[in-house]
Amino acid sequence: MLKIFVTALIMIILGTVLYINRTRRFEREISEQLEKINNCCSTNMIESEPFLFSKDLTDEINKLITTLADERKECNRNKDDIKKVITAISHDFRTPLTSINGYVQFLMEDEQCMNKEKRQEYLSIIKARSESLAVLVEDFYVNSCLESGEYPKAKKMIPVIEILKNTLVQYYNELERRFEFININLPEEKIKVPGDEAYMQRIFSNIIKNAFTHGTSAFNVVEQNDNDTLRIIIANRLFKEIDSNQFNAERIFERNYSVDWASGSISTGLGMAIAKKLMEEMGHKIYVKAEDMEISFILEFKIC
Repeated sequence: MLKIFVTALIMIILGTVLYINRTRRFEREISEQLEKINNCCSTNMIESEPFLFSKDLTDEINKLITTLADERKECNRNKDDIKKVITAISHDFRTPLTSINGYVQFLMEDEQCMNKEKRQEYLSIIKARSESLAVLVEDFYVNSCLESGEYPKAKKMIPVIEILKNTLVQYYNELERRFEFININLPEEKIKVPGDEAYMQRIFSNIIKNAFTHGTSAFNVVEQNDNDTLRIIIANRLFKEIDSNQFNAERIFERNYSVDWASGSISTGLGMAIAKKLMEEMGHKIYVKAEDMEISFILEFKIC
């Protein structure tokens, strides 16, 4: 009887020692694996070990590993986006600043010889470039506020057609200088949609400025009303036919997407990115159609 007891005790001790050794080895393997994951050297899942780790615990650890891997990918994508934004900012600011600096040099070097007309011409160019810089600064600021959720919004029923008409009046001189043919077909009735008036003004402003900056020949604004849906279409002709291999309509609202609208004319698409974000903030839609030498921005509103 004593022998049986001693034998059983020895077996229990040996089993306990083996279990402890196996547990420690398994813990060491998990620790090494987690260290590799923490150092971005591995994304391998931890395998379940019967009698040591419950399957539920292993599954929870693997979920955390998957979440960490996804967050790292998102972080890397954000880093790439930040690099692209910095590149875009540098390019957009360098162009007008270089121009301003050049004309200032002309004014300083030829101050005695320059006639009044030429001096006024250079000052007008400097003023225009300075204003374009101010617009760039404002666009980058608004885009940053939108992404951080800090841009103020006052949602109410707004007269969208009236806002569009007022914005068109504001830019009508620029439109007339750019386009030979202007067609504006909007109703007299005051159609109201839920939204923010400041948001709507900026959206229309960005689209119209994009038109007279990159468009030519013809500019059209029309309205379509299908009972519960209001569509406003703002279209313009382009300098050259759209290359379907280079132009992606679905990406035009991305903040870093650039389009070669005309020879030497590059758009960063930031204004369009802001327009889309503002439309979505108000619960409406905006999309673009491009065909041959015409591009159309379609704004779609739900009428309450």
